[in-house]
Amino acid sequence: MTQMGGLAYFINFLKATGLFDHLVETCPLVYESNNAPAKRDVLGTMLLSVLGGQTRYAHMSSLGRDKVDASLLKMGKIPSEDSVRTGLAKMVESAHAWEKTEQWLDQCFEQVCEGSLEVPWVLDVDVTVKLLYGNQEGAVLGYNPTKPGRPSHAYHSFWVGHLRLCLGVQVRPGNETSGSYGLGSLLTWLKNCPANRRPEFIRGDIGYGTERWMQELEALCLAFLFKLKQTKGVKELIALIELQNQWSSSPGGWQYCESTLQLSGWTCSRRVVIYRRAHRKSPKKEPAVAGELIGEKEPKQSELSPIF
Repeated sequence: MTQMGGLAYFINFLKATGLFDHLVETCPLVYESNNAPAKRDVLGTMLLSVLGGQTRYAHMSSLGRDKVDASLLKMGKIPSEDSVRTGLAKMVESAHAWEKTEQWLDQCFEQVCEGSLEVPWVLDVDVTVKLLYGNQEGAVLGYNPTKPGRPSHAYHSFWVGHLRLCLGVQVRPGNETSGSYGLGSLLTWLKNCPANRRPEFIRGDIGYGTERWMQELEALCLAFLFKLKQTKGVKELIALIELQNQWSSSPGGWQYCESTLQLSGWTCSRRVVIYRRAHRKSPKKEPAVAGELIGEKEPKQSELSPIF
């Protein structure tokens, strides 16, 4: 009957799979003081805070009123937000500590996705802009569609398509939203991944259809599906295909046409698929005042989006 009472079912899942116990046992966080909080209490507080939708350390003080979920996780108590800050700082206070923490996180990601990559699957890559308030490391001005002028972080992540299962994430400063900044972590993961667990292809938005991304993936013999920016060469190809009028039908009212394209910055030609669909006109509105006609502009035709 509490606000977070539904978490009890998820906690039973964690018990059955042993995920939280493994998280605590393998965590490199070590305390030397007798008055320090237990490692399980610190990690449990972070888990409850994330599952409760909290986004700031100050929100953790509200967890003290909910004793049910803490007892289900076998926590002794819910420590303060300062204890959580100190615990995270200890895990990255030196290069050696950060190396151990990074290995621990990689093992946790590996355990979560265990058993789900042995079947054909698609890898999605994306970048998310996270707004920041206060003074935080890497909080700089950059591309921010929601609140321009507000500092942010850029989360470069890659996922299992349809499952929305995160395989890895890299936090970058707010001015590093370009897809190239997340390429290194993905390549490291792909090179360490066995051949039988690699994706069928990699899918990304318009920011990933660059020569660098395509070259790196082609070197690993991996297929990809990226959108293309409508540069001059792409528009010329679309105009040529419109004249040839060799379109094939696909579900959903779409038409497509395949061709090859080599832009000036590319080292080779690549297969391109162009999709188009008829734009539906919105119904005309009735005049607001009797005897007065309101002119309505004809909707603009949507631009074509070529993809690989």
